[in-house]
Amino acid sequence: MKHLFMLLFLFAITGCALGGKKSEEKVDLDEVSNADFKKAKAVPYKAGEDYFKKVDSKYSDALNDETIQRLESVGGEIELKDVVSRIVRLCYDGEFEDAQELIKENQEAYRSNPAFWNQVGTCYSLQKERRKALLFYNKSLEFDTNYAPALNNLGVLYRNLGEDQKAEVAFKRAIRGNNFAKTPRFNLAHLYLSYGLFNDALKELRVLERVSKNDIDVLGGLGTAYLMSGDSKRAVAYFDKIDPDFYSLPYIGINAAMANLLEGNKDKAADIIGDVDTDKISKDMKNYYKEVKKRIE
Repeated sequence: MKHLFMLLFLFAITGCALGGKKSEEKVDLDEVSNADFKKAKAVPYKAGEDYFKKVDSKYSDALNDETIQRLESVGGEIELKDVVSRIVRLCYDGEFEDAQELIKENQEAYRSNPAFWNQVGTCYSLQKERRKALLFYNKSLEFDTNYAPALNNLGVLYRNLGEDQKAEVAFKRAIRGNNFAKTPRFNLAHLYLSYGLFNDALKELRVLERVSKNDIDVLGGLGTAYLMSGDSKRAVAYFDKIDPDFYSLPYIGINAAMANLLEGNKDKAADIIGDVDTDKISKDMKNYYKEVKKRIE
């Protein structure tokens, strides 16, 4: 907890230190002015801070302006200039010490800004320090109880902790707080898919489909939902809209292969399953991959 207290009470600790051991250095009172005791001017929250600018990737464009998490997997680029965006970029790049310095430099000015504290929470979440992440997401909500980004991130945090009911509540609250927010809707859809609730997932994914016709995860989610529903024809139609280069991603390629197999496209299914990057297959997908490959062979 040491770093947490340093972050929260940086100025209080500095102030208390002045009242401890006497300093040998003399202070020239003529050089002290009222400006030395003024708080940094608070930077007000602006809704535009929740959206990234100049994000270049059509394959993740349903959520490009709200999250940079998927950019690297689809070869996208982004331009980040403001303090809040720079903090989250540093944290996603694993430059946590540099991010902490930037946070400390700006925490007083951003003391009542929900976007700032939300990103501090994300930095801790990326470091697997989930209790601290929870603290700062809730701190963000102190300034706006309906702040969708913090509610969405709480949902992700609860999912990582295996508390899916709490995650569902958080995602739904985020959508109610901002009906135009796309990321919590995307996360809610994939939560439903993980439980086989394909009709609920389709309801959310169709909204996102209206936003983007190219996003590979929206198209893959729709294909998976229709595959679950037994409509392999429509599933194949959605997987066919995805650039074949992305069939190497297991969560897309395995389901695309299965859908084509069910439609009688055995050769195409074999080609797709052969393109799947086996190094990226998670433990919970290994048996599914083996089963699909066995059925194709």
